[in-house]
Amino acid sequence: MRAWVGAISAVLLVFHTAASVAEEPKVSGSVGVSCSTTETGEECNTDSQVLRAFRGYALDEQSIRQVQTSDNSTGGVCSYQFDDYVEVGAGSSQTAPRTVKVVGHGRGSVHCEYEVKMTKCERTAACP
Repeated sequence: MRAWVGAISAVLLVFHTAASVAEEPKVSGSVGVSCSTTETGEECNTDSQVLRAFRGYALDEQSIRQVQTSDNSTGGVCSYQFDDYVEVGAGSSQTAPRTVKVVGHGRGSVHCEYEVKMTKCERTAACP
């Protein structure tokens, strides 16, 4: 009987340890913009595109990276802006954005895409 109790305790300990060190799956999203002109030297401006964090998540500002760029333009520029900041925990002063807006412009054609990771936030009215 003691051997069974010892074996069961060891299995529970291993299960608990494995569950506590398992990482949360990485969640990310991407957003891109494009524009082009047919006339040489004519300016093109993209429509803005917005990426919104999934329900129960906020965006990790430090993780944003430009993953694709095709710039056949003169002075092509892509930019992004975070917005819709929420508390990431109830009563916390730490905030994170829920949206990022991307736009681009240049002469010729511009295409760019950004990727950003999302982090779980405590589900509250501020972070549904």
